[in-house]
Amino acid sequence: MKKAVSILFLSAYLLANTQLIELLKFPVLIEHYQTHHKESGISFWTFLEIHYIYMHGRDADYDTDMKLPFKTISSAAASSVALCPPVLFSITEVVTNFNDKGVHPLYKFFYSSPRLDSIWQPPKTC
Repeated sequence: MKKAVSILFLSAYLLANTQLIELLKFPVLIEHYQTHHKESGISFWTFLEIHYIYMHGRDADYDTDMKLPFKTISSAAASSVALCPPVLFSITEVVTNFNDKGVHPLYKFFYSSPRLDSIWQPPKTC
């Protein structure tokens, strides 16, 4: 049961997010080949060459030609992969001098308030 469910989910994912959905158009390909074979007696390989390799332009069955697998992009889902090179940088240790009270000057500049100075005091150095 687990195997069947996993195959179902994998199939649904692959059909929705890849171009494997085009394989569902395979019966149209066979039917269209049979039509051409009855009319002109061409081989399957020649049929594929005419419809996929050589651009034969608009003809009487152009609408059917465009329904063949991998002729048009019919999937609404698009996937993209962004590869970012690693950013090379080095971190250098910055040595700062503390004032005589042991409080860093930036600490006092950014975190001092006249109202809060009486309540909150920075930690004292030992």
